[in-house]
Amino acid sequence: MLRVRGAIDENGRPVTVSVDRFLARDLEKVKERYDKNWDTVLIVSGLPGMGKSVFGITTLAPILAKNMSDIFITFDIDDFINTCAGDKTKEGDVVILDEGHDGMNSGRVAQGDFQRMMNLLMLVRQKKLYIIIISQNFFDLAKSIAIFRSNMLYHVTTTKGDKRGTFLTFDRLKKKNLYILGKKFLNYSAVTANYVGQFNQNKDLMPEDYTKRKAEHLLEQNKTLRDGGGVKRTDVASRIMDTAILNLTKLKFNQKHIARILGVSLKTVSSHWSKMKSQGKVPDEYKNLYKNANKVPITPLNPYKSP
Repeated sequence: MLRVRGAIDENGRPVTVSVDRFLARDLEKVKERYDKNWDTVLIVSGLPGMGKSVFGITTLAPILAKNMSDIFITFDIDDFINTCAGDKTKEGDVVILDEGHDGMNSGRVAQGDFQRMMNLLMLVRQKKLYIIIISQNFFDLAKSIAIFRSNMLYHVTTTKGDKRGTFLTFDRLKKKNLYILGKKFLNYSAVTANYVGQFNQNKDLMPEDYTKRKAEHLLEQNKTLRDGGGVKRTDVASRIMDTAILNLTKLKFNQKHIARILGVSLKTVSSHWSKMKSQGKVPDEYKNLYKNANKVPITPLNPYKSP
């Protein structure tokens, strides 16, 4: 392990970072790339409790940043985007997304958060920021980020005796092969790492309010999910089915025809219709559609559209 000079603290003195000698060499190359007008996106993965946040925040960030005040820690996509795109960050700053990578997941490539993230990473290229993405599972990330948009992967793990402080390093090519060969079985051994490194916790470099901020974020996230702010994939499918049934009914198809069009059973259509009626999502004119055909609205109706 080496002890290297890191970012300047609030007292104007450089902090001392304990770092693996191979990692120190990697980060020097990263900074050389920065001087050649390249940005950097690093991924840190690992199971809960392995120390991946400690590794990213107290080892990687203080070596890359010029000042400790130039390190920004975010916990969700919105905060991350606002921090990167806003006026408080400048060239050479380090922005960390700590386990708030939901918008980067492979299952959300068609959703708005993912598109916003990709647009942001293009902006980062122009702004020359150092980005550190901390994720529980590298294989959950979308291919465009895991393979093409990131430079290095550091997978934090433990020794056989469950001792923390070990990481596997994968450069761009190794990382690509790992994603392709290891994704199916979540196998981080599918490709031989460039090297196995060690890291110390450097606890004195962890921000004092980190634990409090992360706890507040998790509590707020749980509240959002409890109050219905998050929509499960099964709920989305159900809403699409409801909307289709309602609009096909407007076109004067009976439930038997609707079932055939949607490729579902008559019982399924009937069940959705009964549920929508009980929830008050079926307008009165739809309940007796054929008796009031002239009163049916012309525009398509979405029962979940905000008023």
